[in-house]
Amino acid sequence: MLNNCKIHITYATHHTNLTMFCYKEGLRLVVHTPNFVPNQFINGFRISPPFPALEEGALRTDGESVTNFKQDLIDYLLPYRFCNCSRWAEIVRSHDFSAFCAALICSIPWDHTDEDCEKRGHMKVGSLLQQHSVHVTSPIVAQISSIGSLGPSAQSWLKGEWAASFWGLDQAPEMDRPVKIIFLSEDDARSCTEGWHAGCGLFLSQAKYGVQMWSQSIPHVAK
Repeated sequence: MLNNCKIHITYATHHTNLTMFCYKEGLRLVVHTPNFVPNQFINGFRISPPFPALEEGALRTDGESVTNFKQDLIDYLLPYRFCNCSRWAEIVRSHDFSAFCAALICSIPWDHTDEDCEKRGHMKVGSLLQQHSVHVTSPIVAQISSIGSLGPSAQSWLKGEWAASFWGLDQAPEMDRPVKIIFLSEDDARSCTEGWHAGCGLFLSQAKYGVQMWSQSIPHVAK
């Protein structure tokens, strides 16, 4: 069942990388890294084990995992009220996730305030790390497919709020820590399977680059 997702705010794009399949045997999730379109780099995907259906008469709160994965998935689906995702939320509620030990990190294209901020994106990562008292000291290595507005300096957001989340800190550390961003190079696009056409999926405008020249030291190439 395919649904056209309508986003009723100006600056937003529906961009899910999650696919759900419901069988007689249970529910299965597939999370993939980029978009499933021919001209973008496909790095990989993860397929969940099948989640069995709960027994008839089970409570709506039954079948939750220790990581709260089930409720997090429902919270991800419900805001898409314009595209019938509430039906899929009910399907999720009727299945057993209790044996699953993964955490769900997602984002949706709406404004988030107060406690909602810690339910999604990099702030959810930070919240989980702090919850489990995990404080990362190693360099952050992240792969991205586009570069937007990162601020006038590395500390203004990338090495500030964003990096603090992945280090499990409330705020950026006083000492500068390395952040390495893997961004596909000209040679990567030229020599890949699809050739130059694959570069259509990489976004870095000259205008954005021109006002944040500091960012030229951030991209790295995976070896």
